[in-house]
Amino acid sequence: ARVADALARDIRPPLYCQTLRLIADHPLLGVGPGNFRREFVTYRSLEHKRRRLAAEVTAHPHNEILHIAAQVGIPLACLWCLCLFCLVRTPSTPLLAVAHFSAWMIVVHAQFDKVMVQPPTALLGLILLGLLWRRHIPCRALDGRRTALLRRLAPTVAVALMGYGLVAGM
Repeated sequence: ARVADALARDIRPPLYCQTLRLIADHPLLGVGPGNFRREFVTYRSLEHKRRRLAAEVTAHPHNEILHIAAQVGIPLACLWCLCLFCLVRTPSTPLLAVAHFSAWMIVVHAQFDKVMVQPPTALLGLILLGLLWRRHIPCRALDGRRTALLRRLAPTVAVALMGYGLVAGM
């Protein structure tokens, strides 16, 4: 009964439902980076507004995967989930094991709160994930052909990402 009462008062269930509606209306590109606050206004339900702890302005759905899907679309949210695959196996070295545990806690917490958009936690979380991703990304000295290919490919990828940011931001 206490859990049911807590859920009845919590802002997250209606917030998740309304965010899923927003995602359903913008599945491929989302509403654009940084546009969740502006676009979510039309999706807020009366049930959400009646909650005691509901803020006047909703800037984040209190779930990082929903936040990513709402802003940049389902395909990139799936890519983010794939990037979290490094959290499946615990590393063998003590330092990486601590990084693994800490990253795991931040990622789990990010499914119930907005810790990955708060500057200190977001930076710490990404540093920890970077340490864990390093094990999966081979980084050997590149030969001349690979270096030339990367030099040609990098501007194309950068322009494509900027273009996506502009199109998704409109």
